[in-house]
Amino acid sequence: MIQLFFIFFTINEITGLEFEKSLDTNVSDIVSCSCTTGEIKLLNETCIAGVLQNETCPESGFQCCAPCDSTCLEINDWFVEHRDKFCRSLGGTCKHDSNTCNGNYNSGMCGGKKWRKCCTPPDVFKISVLSYTVQIILIIMIILTNGLVILRTITDKSLHTVPYVGICCLANADLLLAVFWFIIQSLTFYHGTMIMNVNKQFRHLLDLAFVCEMKIIIQILLITLDRFLAVVYPMVHYKWTQARVLTVKKTIIISACAWSVAALLGYSRRFSGEWVSCHRIIIMSIFRTIVPLCVTAVLNLMIFFTIEYKSGVSHVCKEDISSSKPSESKKIVLSVQNKKAARTVGLILISILLAYVPLRIITMLSICEVYMGLYEKLSDYIVFAKLLNSLINPTLYAISTPTFINSVKKIFIKRRDPVTQNQTRSSNLSKK
Repeated sequence: MIQLFFIFFTINEITGLEFEKSLDTNVSDIVSCSCTTGEIKLLNETCIAGVLQNETCPESGFQCCAPCDSTCLEINDWFVEHRDKFCRSLGGTCKHDSNTCNGNYNSGMCGGKKWRKCCTPPDVFKISVLSYTVQIILIIMIILTNGLVILRTITDKSLHTVPYVGICCLANADLLLAVFWFIIQSLTFYHGTMIMNVNKQFRHLLDLAFVCEMKIIIQILLITLDRFLAVVYPMVHYKWTQARVLTVKKTIIISACAWSVAALLGYSRRFSGEWVSCHRIIIMSIFRTIVPLCVTAVLNLMIFFTIEYKSGVSHVCKEDISSSKPSESKKIVLSVQNKKAARTVGLILISILLAYVPLRIITMLSICEVYMGLYEKLSDYIVFAKLLNSLINPTLYAISTPTFINSVKKIFIKRRDPVTQNQTRSSNLSKK
């Protein structure tokens, strides 16, 4: 018993001496770290007002924080509660960029002055191998389908009309969106983190991808406007077409101008402050996405209403067209064509609505912090929804437009022509 007591006393004495030594070294380190105007903190602690670089001694494991009074603390707490929600939804922390960051600083996600930046974790938006593989397959299909639409529209003169050129411009925007997201996701997969953690200049790729999204929304509105004039105001549309007010070249020019509007709307995220304000993100999302898509939907409903109820040709058979007078049959054929075109545009609009409206809602909920970490958790869904929409748009157009189907068939007919010619020649020789 006496031996056990002696062993316990010896161990206690040794650990006590070691603790006193470590305490003496910590105190000596603090004393050696000169901080005359601020407060000494550990390097892994956050200095709200920033770090005084001239008075910091990282070799001792301490830093000198700039003084922060009660007003400074209250302002910081207000920003944390009201303006830092999107940064927190990514798992990041808003703080003075002179503090150490276990990750990378990103601007535009925190409230307050420019030096308050979001310190995002190093593994944010990390992509799994399965997710990346599926995205690669989708992007390849997007390039093939949209590329086919663009090439056939350029090479086939029968598709050189205002509606088909408008669809071609939509396919161009879908193709560019897929290309930009392929670059973004490849960089994210390779580095294992969001692209802005790799290089701040890569933020332009996200801006360009968002510009393509805005172009898709604007382009479907322009296509619907053309169909609206052709169905609801046919005489005005006819006069404009005959007077060359609406031409293919002018359609391309209008589409180019739409790119300028899309660029303005896309890059407005840089200076609108919507990433740090709940009411701003709601207003900008409604203005940029919800309102144009709602206007497009209303125009499509008016087109269907005009075709179904005013023209009275909801179900038309080939016998009815052949038995009617030439003028009436022409009207019936035109009405049927307009109905098919309106149905195609309507289906594409539904695809866009299902893709982009939920995305805007997710963004609004993340910035308003209804659900913590929602944006990062659903990041794969956000990308998949955009890619699927860019694949569905040309697919719907290709399978529901007879003129485009016939145009594609011409490719295979031309390839089979030499074979059929050789067969006919051989048959003729055998007869002789």
